[in-house]
Amino acid sequence: MPVNDKRGQRRIVQVLPVEAKIQSCPGFHELEGTIFPGATSDVSENGIRLCINQLLPANTFLEMEVKLGERKYLLSGRVMWSQLIDNTTAHIGIMFTSENESQMWSWKNQLSRVFNSEK
Repeated sequence: MPVNDKRGQRRIVQVLPVEAKIQSCPGFHELEGTIFPGATSDVSENGIRLCINQLLPANTFLEMEVKLGERKYLLSGRVMWSQLIDNTTAHIGIMFTSENESQMWSWKNQLSRVFNSEK
C-alpha cells in the first residue's frame, strides 16, 4: 500500500464482473432503480473500486452482485468518491455497508484466502 494511501485495508488488483443497482442517489432520484454493468479494478474486504460508464455522486447507495471465482456475492455499498477517467469511463470508490452480514462474512473469508495465497 502506498505511503500516502489512507485506506486501512489491503487491496488486490482484481478485475471482477459487477452488476449494480442504484438504491438511493441524493439529488438524482431519477437514477434510483437503474441497473448497470461494471467491473472492479481493485478489491478489499471493505470496498471496491468500480469501473463504470458514468459518474455517481458521493453518498449514492448501491446493491451489487460481484462474481469472485464460482461464487456471486450480493453486497451493498456507499459511493465515497467518483472520478471521470475519460469520455466513457469513471472510477467509483465504494465502501461496503454491512446490510447482509452473511454475505459480508463470506466475502471477507474468500478475500482472506486470496491474500494468504499471495504470501
